[in-house]
Amino acid sequence: MSGMTGITVPALDWDAEDLPTAFRRFRNYVNHVFNGPLAEQNEEAKASYLMLWLGPVGIELLETFSLTEKLKKEVKCILDRFETHCAPKTNFRLARYNLTKLKQHESESHDNFIARLRIQADKCKFGSS
Repeated sequence: MSGMTGITVPALDWDAEDLPTAFRRFRNYVNHVFNGPLAEQNEEAKASYLMLWLGPVGIELLETFSLTEKLKKEVKCILDRFETHCAPKTNFRLARYNLTKLKQHESESHDNFIARLRIQADKCKFGSS
């Protein structure tokens, strides 16, 4: 990992309160690392790094996925499968209720509040119902 000198090693917090968001941030950071310091590594090496960063929980989960040995060496396939695993089963009615109850915190910037509104609105499935 000589290319990783001075860079924080990606790690997924499996106990995060909001696992889908934690995984999205993890995936985003991993993609930056793979496109930056580890860009010269081959796909199999990147998959090995990914499994190290996912830790024992991730390795155990990977064994439960029905992936061939070839697919277990493809970073995109692994990340897609974990994203599916971490994605919550959303209840759009509850999401819409929560959207109506969102209020801007006293010290929260306007931009942050709008971002929270957009994130919550995405969960509401307005275009698909």
